[in-house]
Amino acid sequence: MVTDDGFLVLASALRIHTNLTHFSLNLSETPASDEGAVSIIETLFDQRELTQLSILLVRSRAITDKTANKIIEVLEAHQKLRNFNVMLNFTDVSEYLLEYITEMRKTRKIGPL
Repeated sequence: MVTDDGFLVLASALRIHTNLTHFSLNLSETPASDEGAVSIIETLFDQRELTQLSILLVRSRAITDKTANKIIEVLEAHQKLRNFNVMLNFTDVSEYLLEYITEMRKTRKIGPL
């Protein structure tokens, strides 16, 4: 299983790539916490060509609203984003992230993957 240390290493590797158009992050059923999740999500700020993004956080009990807030910041920063998918089943993330995503899909016409 990948821990926060593994995600910090992955985040360092992602920083050298700045032209990604598609990105998928699966933190499902890992012992990763907000520290690991946020480290990777923060690397997405530099991905200005990002058009498709998928984030899966199923059964990740250590993931909280800190990660949810960072996901919202990334979504706000990426105006080219056209397809987005997030799964937060069985996490401690509150419903406001899902409400935000629903509203964003309406106003920016972002579809699910």
